[in-house]
Amino acid sequence: HPMERALLEAYADALVEHLNHEARARLFTGARARIVLDRLLSRRLNPTERAIALRALGAHAQTHDSQRRRMLEWTEAVAAVSGHPVWDSRELFWLDELRAAFHVH
Repeated sequence: HPMERALLEAYADALVEHLNHEARARLFTGARARIVLDRLLSRRLNPTERAIALRALGAHAQTHDSQRRRMLEWTEAVAAVSGHPVWDSRELFWLDELRAAFHVH
């Protein structure tokens, strides 16, 4: 959905700015973030890759509570932006897995 893509790009831009601020240097670029985003959007992660990504996000989130909250907020916004009153079951499944990885219920 075009609005989902726009929100994902906005999140990528916000993440790039945050990482550069934390590093106190311009190490990351929006262009590079969009390349990664394009790769992730061109195919869904298989279950093994998704589990690895969730473990990595969960481990990172344990020490960065504010980032965990931002990731969940952006994820929910992307899932909701298409305007459908009911989310797709895959989106609900992903949100449930993300909340579990972040220990949020």
